[in-house]
Amino acid sequence: MTQHKHIINKQIIEIQLPKKADTFGIQQKLGKLYSEQFTPIIDKLLCDRYGNDVEKRYQIDQLTVDLGNVQIENLAEVFTEKFSDALIAIEDAANEESAAEEKEEKPQNTPIQVVSYYLKNGRLPWWSSNTTKAYVLEQLDRLIKTPDTTFTKLLVQLPLNHTYLDRFLYTFTEDQVLSCLQLLTDISVQGLSTVKKELQDRISKNTRVTYLTIENTFWKTAFTQITTAKDYEVLKERCSQETLLELGVDLKNEGKENRNKNVYVIRSLVGKYKTQYSSDTVWQQFFQQTSKLVNAPYFYKLDTNLQRELKQLLLRLNVSQNNSQQPINTETKLQPIARYLQIVRATLKPLQQGLSTSAEIETLQSSFEDADFITIQNSGLVLLWPFLQRFFENLEVMKDKAFHNETARNKAVCALQYVCETVDAEFFEAMLPLTKVLCGVPLDDMILPIPLSETEKQMADELLSAVIARGPHWRNLSLDGFRTSYLSRQGSLRKRDDHWLLQVKKETYDVTLEKLPWGFTVVKLPWMQAVLMVEWM
Repeated sequence: MTQHKHIINKQIIEIQLPKKADTFGIQQKLGKLYSEQFTPIIDKLLCDRYGNDVEKRYQIDQLTVDLGNVQIENLAEVFTEKFSDALIAIEDAANEESAAEEKEEKPQNTPIQVVSYYLKNGRLPWWSSNTTKAYVLEQLDRLIKTPDTTFTKLLVQLPLNHTYLDRFLYTFTEDQVLSCLQLLTDISVQGLSTVKKELQDRISKNTRVTYLTIENTFWKTAFTQITTAKDYEVLKERCSQETLLELGVDLKNEGKENRNKNVYVIRSLVGKYKTQYSSDTVWQQFFQQTSKLVNAPYFYKLDTNLQRELKQLLLRLNVSQNNSQQPINTETKLQPIARYLQIVRATLKPLQQGLSTSAEIETLQSSFEDADFITIQNSGLVLLWPFLQRFFENLEVMKDKAFHNETARNKAVCALQYVCETVDAEFFEAMLPLTKVLCGVPLDDMILPIPLSETEKQMADELLSAVIARGPHWRNLSLDGFRTSYLSRQGSLRKRDDHWLLQVKKETYDVTLEKLPWGFTVVKLPWMQAVLMVEWM
């Protein structure tokens, strides 16, 4: 029989003891009691009450169970009774609310909640019943089949936030993208795929821009133009011309200065500086904000002279990759750029009106989605930490303990994810929180999928072979066996005041980890933004 998966975001056990009580001893007993008795009791009572509705998701924001005065030996029995009563009370209240709205059909909100949460955060909500890419694709299909005004508004507002739109385009299929565009217009958009392919062929013959970049830029342009184009010919022309502008490509060879070449350099420099001084909070926050500005969809419309001056200021910053980990006077270094960015923001303000956020995505986030943990499916990656610097150097994305630029850092994330998941089609940003932490990437940053060459994939396999060879009890493990047994391990990631905490689910054969010639309870690599503490439990 299929059962519900019961997920508790947070539990608080509060007890009052006599002054002379053995506080530590009782705390230990309660911890054991909760794991051995309370958890099975909760599972059983929830299955008994809701187990018949396996297709329905139940959501309880908060549940308080007051056990009153009770002896510790009677806790389990009293808890069973009180918890059952609390569930009945919740069900009665829900039935009363349903009766008051008995004829009102409410749509199932789960798909829109899953999709909007993923677009905003790059991961799935903690209560999600599935963590795969296929699950998210399925949720979007459900929304496309039965679209409502909320979903339509979300699509219209996607271009207002480049991170949300990038995440959308790099996650969902081309057929899904076309279907979503079709929901926003009466014009048939099926021919856009052919236009995009022809444009990819033309641009790739004359430039080094990748097919993936051209595709992403084309669909971004389509989303910005879809609601204003009066017919298909206008839409096709705008998509083609705006894509060329955004990429800084001049296929007519007119020899004119293309303002978007400046934009390309600016974005590249900002991306490079984002990867430096990982422990300098001021530096990191400054370039996080600057990145949002220069990657905004309206930035390329900035006057060419202003673009050129900003580019020169960024070039003068000239932070050497060789000493990017050494302390600097951040305020002095960044002050000229900060002053000039005030002018840039003031100039762009008319274009920003109403474009600061994707309001529909923001309003769809509820307090129920808040959690102090992130579920991790590849916790075993922490075992590889002593080998990562050499691995990244071999990939030529790092030198002197610093990534060359943002693209190099993204490639490191993709390569590290390939180490534990070798199917390219399954690359899914929601699986990357721990990988981001190990590569010094902020969790909210979008990771563009970067295909690896066969040589780079071989390097990933060689990394695993080197790790297996160093483990005294691993020598008979295959690469896939190691991935399954150790890398693909479930865990929970939490942010503490000044560090990350990773709690990993322990298996019986983990006794082999005690013989490793390196430790993994504390991980701090030079490019990481914070220490990672690891508990194997």
